[in-house]
Amino acid sequence: MAVLQENIFDIVKRAKSKDFTVELRNWKNDAYTFASLYQDQYKNGMIFKQFESIEDSFKTIEEQRKKLNKKQATEQALLYVDGSDFKDSETFIKELNKEDKTNIETKEISKNILENIKSFIQLGGLYANDRLIVTQDKRGMFDFGLASLGLYRPIEFYSEKLAEEIKNGVTVNKFLNFEDGIVDANEVIKNSFGEKSIFVYKQDGKSYQCVKRQKGTTSVYNKFSDECELKPNKDGLYITYYKNSDKVFNGKNKTKLKYASSNKKSYLIYNKKEDNVKYVDLFMPINFLSGTENSTRAMSLLPLYLIAGALEEFGVQVRISALRVGANSKTTTAISIPVKEYNQSTTESFDRVFNMLGKKNIANTFFAFFKIYESNTGIQAKPTKNISSAFNDVGYWNAGYMNDMMQRYKNWSKENESNSFINSKVSNPNFQFAVPTVQDLPSQSGKVVDSDMIFANIHRTFFMFYYYMDFLAIEMIPMQSFVKAIDKRFTDDESFKSLFEVPSTTKDKKELMLDYVTTILKEKYAPVNGGFYEDSSEQTEKKNKDFESKIYNLKESVNSL
Repeated sequence: MAVLQENIFDIVKRAKSKDFTVELRNWKNDAYTFASLYQDQYKNGMIFKQFESIEDSFKTIEEQRKKLNKKQATEQALLYVDGSDFKDSETFIKELNKEDKTNIETKEISKNILENIKSFIQLGGLYANDRLIVTQDKRGMFDFGLASLGLYRPIEFYSEKLAEEIKNGVTVNKFLNFEDGIVDANEVIKNSFGEKSIFVYKQDGKSYQCVKRQKGTTSVYNKFSDECELKPNKDGLYITYYKNSDKVFNGKNKTKLKYASSNKKSYLIYNKKEDNVKYVDLFMPINFLSGTENSTRAMSLLPLYLIAGALEEFGVQVRISALRVGANSKTTTAISIPVKEYNQSTTESFDRVFNMLGKKNIANTFFAFFKIYESNTGIQAKPTKNISSAFNDVGYWNAGYMNDMMQRYKNWSKENESNSFINSKVSNPNFQFAVPTVQDLPSQSGKVVDSDMIFANIHRTFFMFYYYMDFLAIEMIPMQSFVKAIDKRFTDDESFKSLFEVPSTTKDKKELMLDYVTTILKEKYAPVNGGFYEDSSEQTEKKNKDFESKIYNLKESVNSL
């Protein structure tokens, strides 16, 4: 399998900018909906089963297995989880946490983006009262752009002869913290002959000639020699390159070439508001489209995963829940299971998140059980009597559908807030949202997400990223400050402008800004009418008033720019 040879900066550099107006128009086509569009799917009720954890959800399977006299629906549901992977909770979770070979490149790419997103995406103005503070305090967030002002390659000295003698037992490695052959730079002597310099290290009366390598090169080459080769750059510094290529091989995971910066003030500190959001709930629907490759599922999941990782950098704790949602017999069933808890690292949760949400077989097996069983318990609604693993009515590729469901979920949560199964730490319901799958991703795109697939879908990925980060931020700061931050992004943010074109005239740019923010507000304050857990007349009236007030403030703020 090919390895990723580009970071996010490389990918963006070769991407043509896309008209932001067009991207927004495409988004609105799915986001806009009228209040009662989906009411038929809730006519006979809504079943929302929110489990506390994967372990908690598995208890239901184990309890039903033990019952002697089972209902037909339960018998059918259990057939989907009779494989060896579902022997018990421990076995299942172990499988979920395994690294899947088909997702290795997806993991590498997402890690690469999250490692660089702090410098690539400028969000400080939305998540803080004050300007960013540039500092050398390492508690801040590393900024590649600042560091690159004084970026250089630190050096290690390597002797091939010394490495061979250590390997053959002729001598010993006196620098146990280094790879064999690397010596302490302080013990290297430089001998100059005109313009030529020779570096020598002496040990036990022997002299060992050394060459300069970029720090980390020896470790990278020793571990990945089948993927890279050693050769000097224009300065005579030996570096690892992809075989038969002039592209630097930086290593992988924790074994990488080292870089340093002479610019000590390479860190940014965000002065967050005291009332800033602390917890966010993200929901992602299980993509059950037949004929869809797992790579498409993973690619569709990537924007939400990046949002979670970026929020984490701002000190926001995020929970990601897998959501199986749809309707049978005019009854909506939604199964919610957390795959990443608030206190868990986004990057460390990669395997579990992508194995649960990015694999078709999980929807066909694990979630098939809950879809059939929970929709026929008769507890939250009358049994649907449907024992198929599929729903008749779905729309989770549509932002309007997911928002309608989430508005009803919030009403359901309010009605059940005293029950133990409501375990969210989110105090403001506006900090809960569901991300739709991406309808226009190619269904037959290969079995893995590679840099080409990232490149092909980069505009939609980052549009969704910006959109939902703004979706949260608009709740935290005054409208005037929010509008100024969006204006600055449109005008000065080079990363944004490398991906998206915005109008050059002030008039057209203001109209685009109004359209963009209005789209967010319409989603946030959309009423839901008809069927179970609809908005009351008081709720609808309040949403309309709040929306009108926000729009008024928006127009005033934009006009004052």
